[in-house]
Amino acid sequence: MSSPITDRGLRRAIALSSAGTTAARVTGAVGGVLAARLLGPTGRGQLAILTVVGVVGATAAAAGLQFWVAREVARSGGVRVAWRVVVRHAAVIVMVVPLVGLLVGPAVGAFADAPPEAIAAAVGLAFAGALAFILLALPHGMRAMGVVATATTTAGAVYLSVTLVRCVAGVESVALVLVGAALGQLASAAVSYRFVARSLRAPGGDETQSHTHGHKGWTGYRTALGFGAPGGAGELVLLSMLRIDVLVVAAFLPLEAVGLYAVATALTEMLWVVPDGVALVVLPTTARDPLASRTRALLVPTLALTAAAGLVLTLIDAPLVRALFGASFAGATAAVPFLAVAAVAGGAWKVIGAEVVAHGRTAPRLWSASAGLVTMLAVDLVSVTRLGIEGAALGSACGYLVAALVMSRAWAMQLRQTAMPVTAQPAGRSAA
Repeated sequence: MSSPITDRGLRRAIALSSAGTTAARVTGAVGGVLAARLLGPTGRGQLAILTVVGVVGATAAAAGLQFWVAREVARSGGVRVAWRVVVRHAAVIVMVVPLVGLLVGPAVGAFADAPPEAIAAAVGLAFAGALAFILLALPHGMRAMGVVATATTTAGAVYLSVTLVRCVAGVESVALVLVGAALGQLASAAVSYRFVARSLRAPGGDETQSHTHGHKGWTGYRTALGFGAPGGAGELVLLSMLRIDVLVVAAFLPLEAVGLYAVATALTEMLWVVPDGVALVVLPTTARDPLASRTRALLVPTLALTAAAGLVLTLIDAPLVRALFGASFAGATAAVPFLAVAAVAGGAWKVIGAEVVAHGRTAPRLWSASAGLVTMLAVDLVSVTRLGIEGAALGSACGYLVAALVMSRAWAMQLRQTAMPVTAQPAGRSAA
């Protein structure tokens, strides 16, 4: 069995995946810089709140189906096994997201002091993001990381293009920034659909008949939801960890502080590039052949690279923030060190979580993320009023560390359970 270093297929998949996540995060970061410079700290804070709404809405609407889709496609070796489920859930998204937006929109607008067009744009982001999640899972399951990289890069490029046009025109509109993000997600979904359409038109079947029958009709859809829902809930809680501290800051501090914290978060999210790329490859690789898992060998260098990048970012954060965002955002640097620690712990959670899902367990994502969220909120409620945005970053670091530890424990228990039948055999005991 080849190691991760000599496995060319794995190396190529990780390289493509990391390139896609890098392009997406870089374009998003550049777009965020342009938006911050035009909108100022207060407008950037408003944008941060509405982005939370859009991203959380997209994750909730996807309902974790992306985990089931990616795993089933990887196991079967083709996209047809999951296509019926994807179509059904896309119809659910079309019906449900606009309705929920109408119900919660007024409350969100009052909290963020945002106009109706900005709320509508946030709902559009939730709608487009949910479609992108489930469609992108199809090439992801095939480990077609070139397609995944193209889709995520296209999303970032479209968002950045719209933001550039808005900046050149001098239009200070939070709604247009959100529209650009939504259009980017729709472009990502279109790239994924093109790949799927080619696969569906290919002659012959790409999975066994038993797989096809197993996922026909609403029974198969309910089975997919049953598998994906805990993972989706865990992803929603993780996003809450990533974004709810913005809402905590908004509840206790002025909008200007929200803008500063959003800038610090945007900077440190660049540290997720390598863990994101590795986690994307881990899921289909292990799901296709659990004995070919490379997660243990990949985890240490992934975290080492993330920690090194975090240290460098912490050392240069002050001149970097001034150069990118301007002197008015200098206060954002207070949150960077703790958020860098959070990125390392969150990277461990992502990689290990992908391995656990690949083995058919989504519940640990929910348990671990919930433990982390409770920890983060407890620390935030004590520290934000005393330390400001630095206190929010401290809560984030504590939360992600707890989440990573709980997920690591779940992984360790899974490894022991897998090894028990093997170790029991020499003693003459049965695997049962």
